[in-house]
Amino acid sequence: MEPRSSTVVLDIDARSARFDVLLWSAASGLVRWTVMDETDGKTIAQGEESGARLLARGRKFVVCDERQSMARVHSTGTEESHQVATPGRCTQMVIDDDTIYAMKGQEKEPDQIEAFGMTDGARRWIQKVPVQVGAIVHGPWLVVPSDGGMVRALRRDTGELAWSNGVGERATLSSFDESTILASGNRTITALRTASTLPPERTSEITIHVTSWGCVDKENATIFVGDVAAQSDGADRYTARVRGRGRVLVRASPWGDILPSHDEQSEWSYGPVLVELDGARHAMDVELDSCDED
Repeated sequence: MEPRSSTVVLDIDARSARFDVLLWSAASGLVRWTVMDETDGKTIAQGEESGARLLARGRKFVVCDERQSMARVHSTGTEESHQVATPGRCTQMVIDDDTIYAMKGQEKEPDQIEAFGMTDGARRWIQKVPVQVGAIVHGPWLVVPSDGGMVRALRRDTGELAWSNGVGERATLSSFDESTILASGNRTITALRTASTLPPERTSEITIHVTSWGCVDKENATIFVGDVAAQSDGADRYTARVRGRGRVLVRASPWGDILPSHDEQSEWSYGPVLVELDGARHAMDVELDSCDED
């Protein structure tokens, strides 16, 4: 594991308006953390424990230990921690004031998100939804990007889908202001306003004719439009009906974006095939000779 480190300012004692600094690093399966007084730099508490990542919010910080399928919740660093069993991956875990959201991408089963109470560890809800690294908590929602270029907002209290939007890239999310989320990809940054300002969802029918399988194993491959698996329509033809808004990626699983050939787009290596969810029918010929492996 590559060493990682971070510095976070924690509001440990809001009544006295004192802020403390949390320093942490992770390497070789260990997380080391130190809580320091911001005013004089004195160490208030420190620790070392097995884990891969630390997340902080408000008065709490959580150490994620994927090997043992658990998270350890610390209140201020000076109080005894408690454990919450979590089945997700540390790279995809998100927390808010009282909930741990454990996300798990799976190859043969649908991806899923489970929400656990940070105090008692009780599972509050489970939702099967495509997940990818880069989720955030924003207002009333847990907002999750996907490998298909979609961004979905789930209600934090119930896990129900509130809204979704295609941004056409695997995106890292960040809060810009109370009503705006930024989805940052390799080529673009998309600003998503609140759900009330999003355009209506439409259902598009996309037919794909694979003219060359190239670097993809045809027998074991699945063609995706966004996060929807296309169904075979005959010899090397696949069709998917996708409901949503915005743009989504066309890709072959496992983990390969489909790229246009040289004569279709001059900068083909930087622009994978996208589909606009505009309610229309789309048909395209694709060659899988040039695969952008994740």
